[in-house]
Amino acid sequence: MAGRPLVAHVAARMAAQCSALAVNAPLADPFRAVGLPVIPDAVPGQGPLGGILAAMDWAAACGAGRVVTVAVDTPFLPPDLVARLARIDAPAVLAEAADGLHPVAGLWSVGLRDDLRAALAQSMRKVRLWADSVGAQSVLFEDAEAFFNVNTPEDLAKADMILQARTAAFDTILVVDWSARAAPSPAKPSKDAIHIGMARNGRLAGSYHRTRAHALLWLTGLMDAELRAGRRVLVVFDFPFAYPMGFGRAVTGSDDPLALWAELARRIEDDDRNANNRFNVAAALNSLFEGDGPFWGHPQSRAVAGLPFRKPAYAGFAFDERRRIEHRVPRAKSCFQLMGAGSVGSQALLGIPRLQALRDRYGDDLAVAPFQEADRPIVLAELYPGLIDGAIKSQMRDGDILDAVQVRSLARALSRLSPARLNVMLAEGDPVEGWILGHGHEAELIRALA
Repeated sequence: MAGRPLVAHVAARMAAQCSALAVNAPLADPFRAVGLPVIPDAVPGQGPLGGILAAMDWAAACGAGRVVTVAVDTPFLPPDLVARLARIDAPAVLAEAADGLHPVAGLWSVGLRDDLRAALAQSMRKVRLWADSVGAQSVLFEDAEAFFNVNTPEDLAKADMILQARTAAFDTILVVDWSARAAPSPAKPSKDAIHIGMARNGRLAGSYHRTRAHALLWLTGLMDAELRAGRRVLVVFDFPFAYPMGFGRAVTGSDDPLALWAELARRIEDDDRNANNRFNVAAALNSLFEGDGPFWGHPQSRAVAGLPFRKPAYAGFAFDERRRIEHRVPRAKSCFQLMGAGSVGSQALLGIPRLQALRDRYGDDLAVAPFQEADRPIVLAELYPGLIDGAIKSQMRDGDILDAVQVRSLARALSRLSPARLNVMLAEGDPVEGWILGHGHEAELIRALA
């Protein structure tokens, strides 16, 4: 489907929802290209229940207490499948839709292994019958196509139609290079300001903004017009959308990254001339933790109580210095670093409240990837220009400003991807820590740029 095996679509759906993935299949060779471990049935020939037992055994070996199973031919699984199943306190929790129960899509306690092994020995073959016997509960999902499964060529053709409908092209793509300046940028376009690249109808354009307030005003004016015209907009920003797992819970009591967005919007003050209180907010957040706190960096000319100048030791915190995606992209800086070459911490502190303002303004017309399904008229996503740094710099000419070239180049590359490929990228990532759009697809972006 869309040029990729069904298993790849399912793996992309589930990667952000689980700590580890494996494929249960009798033969490994057909699945090697997906890059996941393949586990055979512990007891061959037992049908789906044999696969569920194999999943439980594998999960137990990984040190997990629960495992989720899904069918490899269901490419439209909900992005919040695991989160919703996990809210129910039961040894087994099954997915249900308008067309009935889908027992293979379930969350299972690995403590059920012995019971299932004994049931298989007694010739139990029906997933639902065994699940009922251990007190399974169900969760109703309203998306009628969430558990659509592909069994025939006709089903595959229908799946392609569903995918095309869900991955309608973006009419306008905007790439924003954000700024954390404390005063308006120069009137003449310069680096370290706000540059926006726009791809629309095969054409490229760029705009320059001296303040964050002006940039947001320009963006909302454009998005208002696009909504009125019935067009879709993808807006990509070059700062982190989230913090390492555990930080948000320490601040808000929740792992929901969008709850942290609301909290930062409540704390940050950022006026029309770029004057802001980001260092004081960082110090206040540091005070919630023992020792120095996670945020660091401030101007040498200005001491800020509670905010160290140099990086603290992170050993005492219940979270990492870097997100999972930043470990995969080592050039990307930690979101806790507020000053220094390449730092993005200040941009995040001042950018996230502005994004929260967009959420407040557009409501259900706006989604934030990968925290929400990217199927709304307006979608926000995070990008790191360093992913294809060499290809972008090859576009530079004498007198060019790198920031301006970056946003135009990235807008061009994203606009040249097929809608299906772009939406696959938007669906990838961590639902708590966020993701860098296009990670793992650098070669594809470079080809699109060229």
